[in-house]
Amino acid sequence: MNSMLLTSDCAKNCNESEGPGAASAGVTELPESIGKLRNLKGLYTRNNRLRRLPETFGKLGNLARLNVSLNRLRRLPATIGALEQLEVFDARWNSDLDGEIPGEFGMLQSLKSLKLTGTRICALPTSFVQLSRLELLVMLSCDEVQEVPELTASLSKLRISPSSLKSFPDLSSMTNMVDLTLSNRRNPTILTGKISEWIHHRQQKSSPMLSLSTGMGRLSGLGHLQLSCPSPSHAVLPSGLGSLSLYHSTSLSHWERLSNLDCLSTLQLRESGATEIKLDGMESLKNLAYLVVCGCEFLERIHDI
Repeated sequence: MNSMLLTSDCAKNCNESEGPGAASAGVTELPESIGKLRNLKGLYTRNNRLRRLPETFGKLGNLARLNVSLNRLRRLPATIGALEQLEVFDARWNSDLDGEIPGEFGMLQSLKSLKLTGTRICALPTSFVQLSRLELLVMLSCDEVQEVPELTASLSKLRISPSSLKSFPDLSSMTNMVDLTLSNRRNPTILTGKISEWIHHRQQKSSPMLSLSTGMGRLSGLGHLQLSCPSPSHAVLPSGLGSLSLYHSTSLSHWERLSNLDCLSTLQLRESGATEIKLDGMESLKNLAYLVVCGCEFLERIHDI
């Protein structure tokens, strides 16, 4: 047996950032004997009612793909760390999954893709830096996460949007990064993080400010960037950006060296609460092909183009 599929069809259109509710029917547990399927390469249990994974999971030595999304898992067994061939792990929308990810996850040396969106985990282990092949990490709507440890330099795509983040690692040396999303659309005034060094609250607590230092500019391979950033300070953007999406921003004047974005072809301004938006510096974007202004409910005027 190469793969096992155990799922339902009621959640075909699950969105990355806004998942549906858990299934009202489905399998509630897997037998411990599943560990006997030593040649199993793929296990898909999406959209059931699983509350736990058997401890015998660690015996599935050839398992490469594991999808347990849209279940009711409460924890992940430490024995998952023994899955030496695991490349893809999807645990999205397990709303009961809380606490810390087991430190044994750092032993998953083949892991390339990890999706934890819509869970209640509060911390990632420091062993994450050992995941030398990890390319994609998605943690949207993980609102219990307060700290993100040092991450592996192999990451090329990082998408994270917690609302209670207190510390964030330095990403300036992550030259493989091509797709970066740092946002908190639910409450954009909450301090979410920064790229090269942590800057504490620079305004009153009700309106903290996100500061992006020159470290972002060193992410030369970054091609797509999304940021929720109402009032950035001294933000220097990577010159190779092809697509830039700014949420809740009121002016481009905050973004230094915008004129250096010679490769920028798409610029999106979304969900700004401002009545006016200044687009000063746009004339220098010679390769700009698409300008999108969307979801700006109170916008009355655009000027300084």
